[in-house]
Amino acid sequence: MYKVWALFALGHIYKDKGRLEEAETQCIKALELGRRFLGEEHQSTLWSMNTLAIVYREQKRYEEAEPIFLKVLENRRIKQDETNPGTLETVETIAKFYKDQQRYEKAEPLMIRAVRGRRLTLGDEHPDTLESINSLIELYKAWGKPEQAKQWRAKLPTQ
Repeated sequence: MYKVWALFALGHIYKDKGRLEEAETQCIKALELGRRFLGEEHQSTLWSMNTLAIVYREQKRYEEAEPIFLKVLENRRIKQDETNPGTLETVETIAKFYKDQQRYEKAEPLMIRAVRGRRLTLGDEHPDTLESINSLIELYKAWGKPEQAKQWRAKLPTQ
């Protein structure tokens, strides 16, 4: 398990530094070990899968990223419920993935689900909730729906 975690952490660091090829290599190694020794639904395996999908997204390899993102969400739902912070993070990540590709109709229901779940479980002023609301506002701005963006902006706490 420690080797899986170490490979995942190294892949994550490479991703954050923009060293995407190295990140991909480490995440694939972590994923293979995680699947073999921990199982498809183990948290360390899911982190490796999610980071690999993010690497593919950043490389604009969307066809490779999408099924991995969806598999992470499916496996998180098996182990966790719909309002679990990890599940909600994955839902929002997939929504952002669709937004990046201008697939707004697919992004919107996922982003709304992330916002509602985070508001319910974390509260209106939690940083993750605020991040989700801001992501939804950005989605509507990119989509050319300023009225919806304005409605959600009004739901943000005043400073």
